Amino acid sequence: AGRLAPLEKRHVTVIEHEALRVVVLDSLLYVNQVAGLLGKAQREWLAAWLPTVADRPLVLFVHHPPTDGDLLDVDRLLGIPRANRHVKALFHGHAHVWALGRRDGLHVVGLPALGYSFDDAQPVGWVDARFRAGGGTSVLLEVQDLIYPNFARNDLNPVEGRPMGPLHPMIPALCRPTLPR
Repeated sequence: AGRLAPLEKRHVTVIEHEALRVVVLDSLLYVNQVAGLLGKAQREWLAAWLPTVADRPLVLFVHHPPTDGDLLDVDRLLGIPRANRHVKALFHGHAHVWALGRRDGLHVVGLPALGYSFDDAQPVGWVDARFRAGGGTSVLLEVQDLIYPNFARNDLNPVEGRPMGPLHPMIPALCRPTLPR
């Protein structure tokens, strides 16, 4: 169970896990509009709060991808994790693209569509993230494609360049506090 952050007109949730902390940010700008925005109040809260919870790794979730045109204040958002090395990754949706990469030293995970894909080459399904505490913590992501259960995007892990199996250790040791970014 999560708790709501003390922000007006924004739905921000903090989920405590023994291995890491999860923060779900609210990027809704307008209903039925493409672009998203965190806004000044949410960014200021995050920047002030993050240094107070540096006792374990932290991952961010936001609907819009950290790209210009999708998340309008992306550059301001990405400046916040630079000063908080315990922030290890940013997970996002919106684009319906299963993708892994890095931006400003931060792991970026694009989640696939749950019901409708804009591209037949992309999976449709969900992602299973497993967080483990006690040294060597890692996050394993598995695309659970409802239509093509053995789907592997181009048969390559986009981060490592290796063939992918049904369970993909896409971001090894992501949540290890000592992981360099």
